[in-house]
Amino acid sequence: MYIGDTGVMGKSDMAVSFEDNIKKQKCFLCERSAMLLFVDDGYRVQCENCGSFHLSRTMLATMKDNELELLPYLSIYTRQASDRGENVLLNSENWRKIALACKEIPFPVKVHKLLKLAAERSQPGHPAEFDPDSDPPLVDAADRREFQFLFRHLQENNYAEDNSHDWTITLKGKAWEELQAVKTPEPVNTQRSSGFYVDPSRIEDLKSLKHPSFDFSKLIRMCDELNTCYAEECYLAVAMLVRSVLDHVPPIFGCKNFVEVANNYAGAKSFKDSMKNLESSSRKIADSHLHGQIRKSESLPNRTQVNFANDMDVLLAEIVRTLK
Repeated sequence: MYIGDTGVMGKSDMAVSFEDNIKKQKCFLCERSAMLLFVDDGYRVQCENCGSFHLSRTMLATMKDNELELLPYLSIYTRQASDRGENVLLNSENWRKIALACKEIPFPVKVHKLLKLAAERSQPGHPAEFDPDSDPPLVDAADRREFQFLFRHLQENNYAEDNSHDWTITLKGKAWEELQAVKTPEPVNTQRSSGFYVDPSRIEDLKSLKHPSFDFSKLIRMCDELNTCYAEECYLAVAMLVRSVLDHVPPIFGCKNFVEVANNYAGAKSFKDSMKNLESSSRKIADSHLHGQIRKSESLPNRTQVNFANDMDVLLAEIVRTLK
């Protein structure tokens, strides 16, 4: 169902702004026209500029007026993650870290991304076309002004002819030579570092737990390995590690297996829905790869297929909540 006239915070200036976005079907991050859907614990947003993402009401409730300047950096993350097919969830615990990580992306990384994107959209001697309203997040630019500055930087350094008046770029020979000779450097501390399968803060929460009946060292290690495998695109290992976590944690909830956790644990409806998704979907995917025998042709898992990070975080959050 579409969002109605539902306020999510007190009547601060920011709250009024968010409520206005709800009424006018505008994206919370960029305030452009978008499709907003109301869900149990927040909003699903589909925006041409920011991509498709889920935004929790707790994020809106805890955001301060002076933090609005971070929203454009969230657009960078949500757009790129959405284009990769990831299920993006912004909540009170992760949105600031994500925004600050995107804000700190080095300028040379942005330049390389623009060069690479221009090459993908053109060929030598021909211009690449850009949309100043929807393309800035693809090159880690926070807004149109920064996007235009990147255009001019390419021209001033003899990488391209500056056509920022019509938002096209014609790469020069220097740019083509550099792109073909050197692989674009993977930025440190950007999309991969802000796209952990298990949020580092959640792992720190697990490390702080003390319980006479449970040793959390194996669970923590599995979470660390999930992040490593996800970053290195080892998706078979990711699927199997998710299944291992599900098999490992039921005693924490007083259950014999994860089926009991999904069906019988006295948690909120949203928690049960996430656990049922882990039990039914993630386990079947893991089983298909773990037990499948060799055959004439195979279809390997990709990032989208194994991405149950949101549901995994719900599970780990409940463990922390009940045992801290």
